[in-house]
Amino acid sequence: MTEFKLSNDFNNNYHYQFEDLKDWAGKMLIIRSENDTTFDAEIQKRLNALYPQAKKHLILDVGHTPAINKGEEFLSLVNQFVDED
Repeated sequence: MTEFKLSNDFNNNYHYQFEDLKDWAGKMLIIRSENDTTFDAEIQKRLNALYPQAKKHLILDVGHTPAINKGEEFLSLVNQFVDED
């Protein structure tokens, strides 16, 4: 239930544009999943183009919820990213 509330809050209250991050010097991680039927290949391609400076990783053999279905791999990627200089 909490995940649905978070998703609803995000969708209703946060609207980001490319310009919001154009001057941001921080780092960024995009984790994609191989068989994501929610965000198809075209949307993922546009996301990658929108943030070319982002570090990107593709999790294989999983659908739209890699944080749930491959939680250890997902968290390992996030922890590695946060720990990098």
